Amino acid sequence: MLLRGVCTMRPQEIDWMYGGGAGALKPLAWYRFLEHLHANERSQPVLGYYRRLLSEDPAVRDAAARSWMDWGMSVGFGSRTHSLDWDGSQWSYRDFPAPPGARGPPQPAPAPAARPPAPPPQPWAPNADADAGHQGRDRSTLAEPGDRGQEDPAAASAAILRRGLAYRGDPSLSASTAQALLECHYCVHGAFLRGRDAAAQLYDELYGDIGSPGSAASGDAALRDGAVWPAHDASSLIGRAGELRHIPAIAVHGQMDLVCPPVTAYDLHRAWPELQLRLVPNAGHSMYDPAITHELVEATGALHALC
Repeated sequence: MLLRGVCTMRPQEIDWMYGGGAGALKPLAWYRFLEHLHANERSQPVLGYYRRLLSEDPAVRDAAARSWMDWGMSVGFGSRTHSLDWDGSQWSYRDFPAPPGARGPPQPAPAPAARPPAPPPQPWAPNADADAGHQGRDRSTLAEPGDRGQEDPAAASAAILRRGLAYRGDPSLSASTAQALLECHYCVHGAFLRGRDAAAQLYDELYGDIGSPGSAASGDAALRDGAVWPAHDASSLIGRAGELRHIPAIAVHGQMDLVCPPVTAYDLHRAWPELQLRLVPNAGHSMYDPAITHELVEATGALHALC
């Protein structure tokens, strides 16, 4: 067995890619990914994209697919020969390292005009602060969750999930839209793995029972031997890796993989010590990365010799 870019679809792995983890390293692409959604959807972007990718309107689902795929490409492919520069007015990719004089000097904003002196403080009057605070309160902050016009997030998310389970495909989908829908479908439903049924995954998404790495929710789970992420349960792929130990296997994983963090490959190694793990320096997620391609070819030859 030959593995590349190890992914076991644990909730924390999905949350890393689509919950802000990788976004901390690719902020421009991440904010563009979020900007495709309404503000109230951005805390659960996978569900927001799922709703759009299931739309009957081709324009809606194709636009969502382009945004979904753009995010994946931004994280999965890196460049060692181009820098991403903001020159004060626009973003652009530039050859790296830039030749002398290729970049212009910064253009600061005009200096602010002189401000008039602040007025002297007024004598304090009883109840003035309290009255001002009460009168200036934004009424929207007083709205109750059940107020008319506010959609119940749990009901809305359950409806999206039911629509996805009932979906039977559409032969008119383009290849890229179909790929985006497939990826999102598996993320929402926990890859349909044993012990991770759709309902459990939905509740995790809505209420954060597992949460993201470093979140308060995940902090409640006991960490195993100082592990980066919470210990896996017995029904997960890593929890059942012992059933694979009789199979000759090699895993190739880039040390700079931002899609599937190397900690997943390391966790699999801990559960499956016979697995040969090759952590490739300066390599990312793509199998087209020359260093990854080299290791895959070499590993294929090693496994072929066993046949």
